[in-house]
Amino acid sequence: MTDTTRLLHADATPLAGLLAQAIEAHRALDFEGAEAAYRAVLQDEPEHADAHHNLGVLLAVQLLRPQDALPHFEFALNADAERSQFWFSYIDGLVRCQHFDLARQVLPLAQGLSVAMVNALTERMPAGLVEPAMSQEPTQAEKQALVDHFRHKHYEQGEAHARAMVQRYPNSGFAWKALGTMLQPQGKKEEALQAKQRAVDLLPGDAEGLCNLGRAYFELGRIAESIAVFRTTVAVQPDYAEAFNNLGLAFNADGQIHEAHRCFERAIALQPDFAEAYNNLSGIFNAHGLIDEAIHALEHAIAAQPDHRVAFDNLLFVANYHPDASAEAIYARYREFDRRFGQPHRADWTPHSNPQGAGRRLKVGYVSPDFKGHACSFFMEPLLAGHDKRMVDVYAYAELSH
Repeated sequence: MTDTTRLLHADATPLAGLLAQAIEAHRALDFEGAEAAYRAVLQDEPEHADAHHNLGVLLAVQLLRPQDALPHFEFALNADAERSQFWFSYIDGLVRCQHFDLARQVLPLAQGLSVAMVNALTERMPAGLVEPAMSQEPTQAEKQALVDHFRHKHYEQGEAHARAMVQRYPNSGFAWKALGTMLQPQGKKEEALQAKQRAVDLLPGDAEGLCNLGRAYFELGRIAESIAVFRTTVAVQPDYAEAFNNLGLAFNADGQIHEAHRCFERAIALQPDFAEAYNNLSGIFNAHGLIDEAIHALEHAIAAQPDHRVAFDNLLFVANYHPDASAEAIYARYREFDRRFGQPHRADWTPHSNPQGAGRRLKVGYVSPDFKGHACSFFMEPLLAGHDKRMVDVYAYAELSH
């Protein structure tokens, strides 16, 4: 434990006695008893900032489990971002986890750190801090041109524009952030990660840049790193709904379903018309068999964004599992889906030009993401068996690699 990492004393809350007992056990090196007492405090008061902080110190310093400590430091910071000790302990935890880049990014944001605290942290980080950004920045017109490329999904042109911009303005965080944003949807994930990391190095307090970086880690399957970055993002900007939604996706991918649920709910509380967060929340409900809740969430998503095809598609899927839904009610939902997403494209349908001679065999194709583990496998066999093999050739197309 460094000189400036210390336990915080119990205050006059109803749980003060239990917290004092935890601190006493901690100081007496009864780490098992201390951990149990801190967790008992949090059982009764899950948002107790001091209990989260002190449990984090115990995990990081005494029990040598700094990765487990980070969520508790972040809870404490979210509760009170003006406590310098909370900032120090969080950055100390990042250093112990060897998340040096994140530690450097968070350090300038920390409030109230003394010179001794800063020195205690920086002397344990390897050399290689980024140089200060140059004052030269792209013009507003240059920035707007990139924004327009992105809005119109002209990613290749936007990439060329962004590459030229980082050549002219190599220390512009905006230019690097834009380059990463143009690379990501083209599937150039590693390059996008590098660009987004550079943007965060240059703009350490930019929540959007941090959120972009977390998304890059997520899409590369580096879930632990994405969680760490998204946690930092919401610590920097606690009202950032998109960051909470992304953090929920990362938690869900990591199997931390309760935390994912909490993040989606927080995103919706911050942005009540956040269709994507409602759609993601429905997946949590559906996985637990809470069909009414899943349908309710999806209906919210569609009300907030009527053209959200994925949410409507999910609604059709979930509706089939409702025990009280009639076939007519389910069919009505399918007709509405066709009205919104099918019929507008009918004008673009081209007539079949193949010959329609008598006796010609009909070729029928079925498309599914997966004919092995997907739900459709349970009813496909009877369907296939019903085809007249003298008249029909059947083809199946799946997205499986093997």
